[in-house]
This record gives sequence, C-alpha cells and structure tokens, in this order.
Amino acid sequence: MRREGKELYIVAGGEGAQGTIANGNVTVPTYTWKVALVLDRPGAAVTQNTQTIAIRMPNNNSVRGRDWTDYLVTVDRIESSTGFDFFSAVSNSIESTIESRVYNPNSNGGFTPTPTPTPTPPNPGFQPRLSIRSLLPNPSGNESINEAAEIVNEGNTSVNLTGWKLKDNANTTWSLDEIGTLGNNQSGTIRRNNQRMALNNSGDTIQLIDPFGNVVDTVTYRNALTDRAIFFA
Repeated sequence: MRREGKELYIVAGGEGAQGTIANGNVTVPTYTWKVALVLDRPGAAVTQNTQTIAIRMPNNNSVRGRDWTDYLVTVDRIESSTGFDFFSAVSNSIESTIESRVYNPNSNGGFTPTPTPTPTPPNPGFQPRLSIRSLLPNPSGNESINEAAEIVNEGNTSVNLTGWKLKDNANTTWSLDEIGTLGNNQSGTIRRNNQRMALNNSGDTIQLIDPFGNVVDTVTYRNALTDRAIFFA
C-alpha cells in the first residue's frame, strides 16, 4: 500500500495476560492486535470510504501456517476488548462507519472495505431463546481478565452469537462473538479478557443484546462474593 502512495497510520498492542518473562518485568499477552487507517494519499481527509484494517490473533502456536487474513476483525472488536477509542478525532458518523467494517483484501485491489454482513432476519415467528445463566463478577486474581458470563440457548434452533453482546447500566459492552454457535440446551462461557464492560462487585443490571439491538434478557444482581458465580432462573 505504501508503495502505491497510500499513507498508513498503525497502532499495535497486546491484550490479556498469560504469564510473564524477564523475571516478571514483561507481560506475555493472550492476544496481539493491530489497527491501521489507510489514506488514499498523504494528508487526505478521513471519509466514510476510508479504509481500515484490524487484526486480532491469539499469541500461541495455533497461528502457524495460517494466513493473516484469518484473523481480520472490525476496529469495534478491538475497541471492545481493549477499552481504546480509535479515530475519535473524526465525526461520530464517520467513526461508526469505518470501525464497523471488516477489511476485504480481494475487493478493488484491497483498498475498498467490505461492510460486515448485516445479520439475516430470522424466519417469521422465530424468537431466539437465549438467556444469561450466570455471571462471575468477583473472581480471584485479575478481574479484568477473569470475570465471566455464561449464556444458554433454551430454544430448539442453534444460534450463532456473532454480533451479540452484553451491556451494563453504563452502556459499555462485552462482545460474545468468541462463544460461537450454541445448540439446543447448550451453554457457553466467556471471560472478560479486558473487554470494556466490567461486572461491578457491588451490583449491576446486565442486558443480553442481539445483533439487531433487541434486548433478549435482563438480569440484576447485588453484592458479588469472591469466586461465587451468580445464577439466574
């Protein structure tokens, strides 16, 4: 891209912790990530057509032999798990657009983004029966890593949780993408892993939100005890 006259702004970092090296002075991240903003030419304005590239990959041997494009995500996904707010200097409408798209390297020479596919509306009458089964707001160790939520599918149809999220009273969120697909009566647990939303030990109200913005379930809890999961009927 740079050879073709593009101007790139790149930020990279780590997320989570899976131990330390150098006598405890360096934290080994669970994931590594990189976010790039690609301008058509040096000094060009950022518009809704401006290209962004975001990559998030596990920091382990599972990435060997795989192409980097296997780990493409939206900028929104990186923000959700790190708490950073990228591209905040541009207007909200432009920021929302460029951060919600997944880079497509095969589209128009690789510079024009492809929007994240809009979720297909379910069949008429279909209502996902997903709920929040349990929350772990006060785990031992690092709470920003170890807080956890369990989601259960009580319906007869499998549901892919890509685009689903949890939201608290402060309107911060957890992405549930990593749970994947839940079959009938199947549950999945996801740890916080530095996502922006925290499960407050003193209590909170948590909503389960589908990809269309609908509130599917709401739970409220009070005064979380250490290492005690809170279960909901």
